[in-house]
Amino acid sequence: LGPPGGRATVRVTGTSIADFAASAAGGLYLLMGGGQLDRLLIELAGFDGGETLLELIGEEQQVPIDCAYADLQAENGIVELNTFAVDTSDTLFTVSGSVDLAKETLDLTIQPRPKDVSLFSARSPLRVTGTLDAPEFYPDVSSLMTRGAVAVGLGLLAGPAALIPL
Repeated sequence: LGPPGGRATVRVTGTSIADFAASAAGGLYLLMGGGQLDRLLIELAGFDGGETLLELIGEEQQVPIDCAYADLQAENGIVELNTFAVDTSDTLFTVSGSVDLAKETLDLTIQPRPKDVSLFSARSPLRVTGTLDAPEFYPDVSSLMTRGAVAVGLGLLAGPAALIPL
């Protein structure tokens, strides 16, 4: 990670860490420049089959983080991600959703926006659900099904070349 900067205003009540988390209210603004992400992680998050394969057989590479910004707002222990973005030279990641600190559950969507062209990229959001100690990651199936249906429809109208966007 690079050097972060920001500002937080948080109000909590209670007699334990769990009480504090469940009652959290306020906000956090965070800005970071610098740092690095593993290129394999970026390609996996973007469901880019071709580039993931190349990364698996090649040397481990790091991609610089150009900047990262977070605007998190909490009320009654529920943290909403108003704005959360990590920008690299390869991909812009935006994250939306919420974290329930009282129940310790996640409901997030990571949207990768690759800056390069790839024939084998699903470009589907990544869902993050489950608990804080056991998060579950899976592709947004409805988005994949929509993209597949559009590609098949175009394929019927325009021939095999229409499958390229898939």
